[in-house]
Amino acid sequence: MDIDLSQFGESIRIVNPQLSTDSLTVDEIAKQIQSDEKIRDFLREPTLLIINDAHRATPSSVVTEALLSIEENRITKLAIATGTHSPPSEVEIDKLVRGKAKKLPLLVHSAHEKLKEYTYWGKTDRGTEVYLNKIIDKFDRILCINSVEPHYFAGYTGGVKSIIPGLASFKTVEKNHSWALDKGSAPCRTSGNPLYEDFWDAFELLKSKKVMGIHLVLLRGGIVGLAKGELRKSQEEAIAIADKIYTHFFDHKVDRIISIIDPPLNRSFYQSQKGLENTRAVLKEGGKILLVSSCHEGIGNTAFFDTLERLGSKEEVIQSLSREKYNFGDHKARKLADLAKIASIYTTAELSRKELKTLFLNKIAESEIQDFIREGVENNEEVVVCFDAGMNVLALNR
Repeated sequence: MDIDLSQFGESIRIVNPQLSTDSLTVDEIAKQIQSDEKIRDFLREPTLLIINDAHRATPSSVVTEALLSIEENRITKLAIATGTHSPPSEVEIDKLVRGKAKKLPLLVHSAHEKLKEYTYWGKTDRGTEVYLNKIIDKFDRILCINSVEPHYFAGYTGGVKSIIPGLASFKTVEKNHSWALDKGSAPCRTSGNPLYEDFWDAFELLKSKKVMGIHLVLLRGGIVGLAKGELRKSQEEAIAIADKIYTHFFDHKVDRIISIIDPPLNRSFYQSQKGLENTRAVLKEGGKILLVSSCHEGIGNTAFFDTLERLGSKEEVIQSLSREKYNFGDHKARKLADLAKIASIYTTAELSRKELKTLFLNKIAESEIQDFIREGVENNEEVVVCFDAGMNVLALNR
């Protein structure tokens, strides 16, 4: 999508991060992985390899090819961590699983089987009953390939998310995600984030397993960071890199925000909503926010939409939804109602009038984006244009 911002000069603030270092090449990544003695030793025993599904831009095949080129590797199974997402299509699987990985037996996780189809590992301190795919039982060693970027309620992606929610039952994910209604569950926040902490409490139940992670940090399709080793430590190393790229601080709140969503998050409103949550912290009460996304696959997972449709008004959503009575998707409905209560939300999404109304959205055509910006400038409003808003986070100075 081409938006000519040059006409506005310094009247607007543009968030479009740059990084001083170049992207790592495929050969450089392979060399770093293949020369790591800890990884080579780890792979000498039967290992389960877990990768993300098509809802993340993680270039997993770059890493899998490097790992499978290690002669002594004993990777014997590949699992796609879908969490509660729909299973990837055959076309998507072909993009996710390439090269040598095509020869591995493949498991595509489903969170919606009966509980007897999972293994129960115990309960976290916050009451989450942990049921995981039985493939976990069969391996003492697990290697997770992930990308690390801000997540609008889990703090960051990566780490334990390959397993929980990646290979967890719906019951487990639903209970954990109820904590998304807590104010501490926010983008780029790990300390004091109850949902993030519950993930890792669940992971402690797997202490009999040896788990490693290879974490990538992405920028504009390139890999700009690589961290590997013990799962949590490697995620934290990647978070330190990602935080410098994706977190943008403001001294005060602004009047108008344009949040532009890049693929693959632009496929549905369910995914695109992250762009609203990642930028809303710096929006003034009474302000306007525009979500620029095609949402060409429609709503996506409709659980939260059904809740909005049933409850009707913003006020009823806010009053009715709580962690104690949580149903999957309630956090998305509640966050959207909270934002609509204090601001006007606009979108370019390809949604029906009924869907727009239910989501508290006002429709704007792509051709009207520059007019939306110009209106703000002419009204002497502070206007921010945030590119790749599904990844970039706007925050007030700490």
